[in-house]
Amino acid sequence: MPDLKRIANAARWPVGLGILAYIIWSLDLREVLEAIAGANKAWLLAGLALILISRFVSGYQLAVAVRHHDVPITVTRAFVVNSISSFYSLFLPGQIASGVVKWAEVFATIVFVRVLNSMFSLAFGTLAISLDRSLGLMRLSWLGVGLFVAVAGLMLFIATDRFAVLMSSLSDRTRGKGVDFLHNVLEKAVRSLRHFRHLDGVQVAKLIAVPFVTQFLAAAMYLSAALALGLEIHFVTLLWIVSLVYFIHMVPLTISGLGIREGVLVFLLPYFGVDPTDALAFSLIVFGFTLSIGLLGGILEFCEAVLVPSFRHKTVVEESSVQNDHRE
Repeated sequence: MPDLKRIANAARWPVGLGILAYIIWSLDLREVLEAIAGANKAWLLAGLALILISRFVSGYQLAVAVRHHDVPITVTRAFVVNSISSFYSLFLPGQIASGVVKWAEVFATIVFVRVLNSMFSLAFGTLAISLDRSLGLMRLSWLGVGLFVAVAGLMLFIATDRFAVLMSSLSDRTRGKGVDFLHNVLEKAVRSLRHFRHLDGVQVAKLIAVPFVTQFLAAAMYLSAALALGLEIHFVTLLWIVSLVYFIHMVPLTISGLGIREGVLVFLLPYFGVDPTDALAFSLIVFGFTLSIGLLGGILEFCEAVLVPSFRHKTVVEESSVQNDHRE
């Protein structure tokens, strides 16, 4: 019987490239390539620098998140882990999360961080849409603020003893009820949250602050791509476009949203005065930034596995890649 999961994984590149090929066929490929070739190199380098900084900030968040598990992981090491994760995400389904030792314990913590980032991205996007004057949705600004406050409150509640007791109760109720998978997940969550509650208020604040920083860094990276092409797109517009693309990347039909992202931006950006050809060039440059991190991760993985194979035996940190099952 064929392995349907492997077939689905193998189909992600052809599907994405097929969608992209159709979009390119509908436009003028020569003009797209000319736009990319004529892009301001200084702004492109700025975009690459911004995505590197953003990944280091995310590495800092990962290092803080797993610190209560007594896992000696530095920010630099977390950056390497995330970069290698980005490399594997180029051919594995969904968002990829890289783990560390004591995986049974840190799994829930890493998923918690992913959910935290996803929910704040959703709140950021909603708030930015409501504040985008070009859309005329200022009246919805309170909805964005309310969603943002609700997300922050939910994240803080998850870190409380009360939530841990609730999760423990659910874990006990599922024991021996024929739902072993759910019981195991809940048990891991309880174990992780028991450690998570040892974080002090400053550390929790740091975890929550990272999505603020990375959202603005991502928008600044998009702004660099726009400026490289000479496009005039308002920064607030880019803030919610970042959120939109973030969730497009989670669609498990293509690699890193390839094709779907281009289709959405080619359809969307003309409403903001951007030519479809420039919109496609913009999207491909953004994908190039993401791809650069993946390629960097591949180089780092090669260096660790081939050039310095003893590294994995000396360090207490191990890497593993798993699908982000919470479907952020």
